[in-house]
Amino acid sequence: MRSLLPTVAAAAVFAATAASASAQAVARLPGTRRIFDLPDRPLRQLTAVDDTVLLRPMLMQARGDQVVVFDWADKAVKAFRLDGKGHWRFGRSGGGPGELSGLNDMQVDGRGRVWCADGSNAKVVVLTADGRLEREIHLELPLTRAVPVRGGFLGLMGSRPYFLRFDEQGRLLDSLRPPAIYGGAAPLTTEPVEALAPSGEILVAYRWADFVVRIDTAGRSEVVA
Repeated sequence: MRSLLPTVAAAAVFAATAASASAQAVARLPGTRRIFDLPDRPLRQLTAVDDTVLLRPMLMQARGDQVVVFDWADKAVKAFRLDGKGHWRFGRSGGGPGELSGLNDMQVDGRGRVWCADGSNAKVVVLTADGRLEREIHLELPLTRAVPVRGGFLGLMGSRPYFLRFDEQGRLLDSLRPPAIYGGAAPLTTEPVEALAPSGEILVAYRWADFVVRIDTAGRSEVVA
């Protein structure tokens, strides 16, 4: 089966680079709405990828000179350089140490570490920038999201409507206060897609809603678009 990496990786590099470039091309509208002027073509495309390396890519993050992908087919996290050559891989299917199941979320922090929310195994796996296991954080209940922040990570758990804050050992610290717009939002509407900013702030968009939330480094949330 032909690899999809050149196509999907181009989209990831496009999104990561365009997000940075768009910060310099923002047109303000009355109120809080903003329009982002984004290029309509891929900024870079990976080539020379072996067709058997990537089978079923499900999650992807672009950071620096590499693209990190979770491959659902063999339950492994794989990193590729921008020339399409394999850089490193981690994991195999299972529930033990160094094993992964169906990841719900994958993020890369400012140090290049990869944070994997393995909901089926109720743990968060943290990898170093070069693909070594830094630690596994075991939780009482599975998370659907794990977003690294200073001193720990934010997570979504079960029927909780908004982010919880955990320390680096996975101990629950507190629950963030959602913006007022959440009061009338249905659970389906608030299915999030997150992006980490270089400043450490988090932007949260939603698959079925028309607002964007910014969470600052102190955990305060506000609607910004």
